[in-house]
Amino acid sequence: MTGIVTLCGVKQAKPGFTFIAYKPTERCLKCRLYKVCVGKLEPSRLYRVVEVKDRIFPCPLHEDGVRLVVVEESPVEAAMEDRLLVEGATIVFKPIECRVRCPNRGLCIPEGLKKGDKCLILKLGDRVECIVGLRLRRALLKRVSPQASRRS
Repeated sequence: MTGIVTLCGVKQAKPGFTFIAYKPTERCLKCRLYKVCVGKLEPSRLYRVVEVKDRIFPCPLHEDGVRLVVVEESPVEAAMEDRLLVEGATIVFKPIECRVRCPNRGLCIPEGLKKGDKCLILKLGDRVECIVGLRLRRALLKRVSPQASRRS
């Protein structure tokens, strides 16, 4: 899998750094570097820096500027209903949408995945204590990109 060449704040541009891409600001939309910067990233997705390049560019939003980096979409840890979970299987992601506020909410509705995303189960983890009684388990999910699905 090839990465995405983009720009990242100099202070954040370290291999392994993860971030959520957000909707670009008005300043970003008007910037000459928009297309190579946030223009290549999908909002609400989790990305991980895999390679850092030497080039640095000025940026009005990042004090020290932005550095050229290569990123890839990062796997996301999520709570999933335990039935029929198999490592290596491809599933359609469905967040656990209960109305109770609890410490697992970030696992049940993780940032970086959306309802309906096609995902590969990379690894299954421990059971998750659910205060409403659901049988949940941690799963490390990697979104299967729509482009990869079309090539198959």
